[in-house]
Amino acid sequence: VDKTLLTLEGYLDMERVAGPQISPDGKQVIYTRMWVDKMKDRYGSALWIMNADGSKNRHLIKGGGAQWSPSGNRIVYSTKGDNGKTEIFVRWMDDQGSVTQISRGEQNPRMVSWSPDGKWLAFRATVPYRSKWNIKLPGRPKGAKWTKDPIIIDTLPYKRDRQGMIKGFEHLFVVPADGGTARQITHGRWSVGSSPGRGGMQYAWSADGSEIFFDGDQTEGQSEHSKKSNIYAVNVASGKVREIIADGGYWTTPRVSPDGKKITYMGYGTEKMGYGEGKANLSWRQSDIFVINVDGSNRKRLTDNMPDTPRSVTWAANSSRLYFTVNKQGSHNIFSVNLSGNMKKVTKGEQLVRLSNISDKGIAVGTLSDATSPGDVVSIKMSNGKITQLTHVNDDVLAGKTLAGLEEIWYDAPDGTRVQGWIQMPPHFDPAKKYPLMLAIHGGPHGMYGVGFNYMRQLQAADGYVTVYTNPRGSTGYGEEFANGIHNQYPGPADFQDLMAGIDTRRCGQHQNVQRQDHSADPCQ
Repeated sequence: VDKTLLTLEGYLDMERVAGPQISPDGKQVIYTRMWVDKMKDRYGSALWIMNADGSKNRHLIKGGGAQWSPSGNRIVYSTKGDNGKTEIFVRWMDDQGSVTQISRGEQNPRMVSWSPDGKWLAFRATVPYRSKWNIKLPGRPKGAKWTKDPIIIDTLPYKRDRQGMIKGFEHLFVVPADGGTARQITHGRWSVGSSPGRGGMQYAWSADGSEIFFDGDQTEGQSEHSKKSNIYAVNVASGKVREIIADGGYWTTPRVSPDGKKITYMGYGTEKMGYGEGKANLSWRQSDIFVINVDGSNRKRLTDNMPDTPRSVTWAANSSRLYFTVNKQGSHNIFSVNLSGNMKKVTKGEQLVRLSNISDKGIAVGTLSDATSPGDVVSIKMSNGKITQLTHVNDDVLAGKTLAGLEEIWYDAPDGTRVQGWIQMPPHFDPAKKYPLMLAIHGGPHGMYGVGFNYMRQLQAADGYVTVYTNPRGSTGYGEEFANGIHNQYPGPADFQDLMAGIDTRRCGQHQNVQRQDHSADPCQ
């Protein structure tokens, strides 16, 4: 047995990092560290804290998803409460480290956010709703075990992936940051959030804390408008909602500038919605970044013709520009754009950089992964894109292990379309030998394979397989036209030919010893 190769059992020793947050003064970083609890067959998580240069890295407290208060004197985070449910907690970051449980089971709080003055916390939670069952059934004898009453649903959608049956509508709440009673501030048979069942912060406080901007669709039931989303503002004190953008497009993730004058948001207009004669009806609709004054005036598009939808849009501290990440040709890097629409790259390279937040001094934190390095916490100097690795959570697990390298390939599909892919060879690859080949095909279909570390493919390589994975038409990261190359024909001739051409190209190229497992005839001969 070659002990330098990865094993299936070794996967259980791998750790993950997520959600790093740099303090407002830029001196400390707090992040979530996750591991496999082998005895209970589940993930455990804890918050760790370190200096901004990666020194003094240590465990802080059980939980995850921490956010610094605006002044940096507290954090809010989530962990199991005394009721066994995930609840909101606040911890003071002084020597005493006092902890207060904020929520206590009345809601299932998610997406927690500090008010600018640090006095309030906002969160999103499900408000239960069920249509009434008006048919009277015979009375159950005491102690009888009958089938439960049916669930009556009169709204769409009625279920979501990884969630199951929808049990109500998503609304915003606020609660005092030092503990108290949560107060619901949006109401009705509609949900806050353009995609309520998915992650991502879909609301933002105004600079003075008087309003919260959010995305969603206030149409009752939303059943006929699942692809429509507007931008609203709700008055925290009165609950009065005003429309910022409500023109039938799909507008999401509002972010208020630090000076309180502008809002950035993402989305696309009705030209991509398929409404009306001559309108596009695309299977993949790519979002751009827009900016608008807080009163809804002077709307402007800042990005166009991007390779993919921008993510993690964040304001610079001086409100002069925006930072964001974009998938492009298998990599994920940081870009910036100013309010005139001038764009520049911040980071470069074959890597997956995820942006979390930025300090007032322009130092960002996030995570980084590449072909042979699992994700670790990094800091990024936004002025020049310099990346510094702060954690090394899996160095002990991978010490002495030989990993498979990654080779990028580009090739032509039969119709001339250029397609990108990668080939991963077993460690100690011997060109004199023949190896079984595996073709990996991503789902979605709108998604992107990339250059990040993948334990499964590394394990396949360690077991002696050559793996080819590509981004055929339908993939994102190559522009809207490429992503819509399978529109109304999925699966179909375009993506199938792109996949098979990738195999045939490599078998005709440098590595002619790579064979399909069915040993079919080589088309190159």
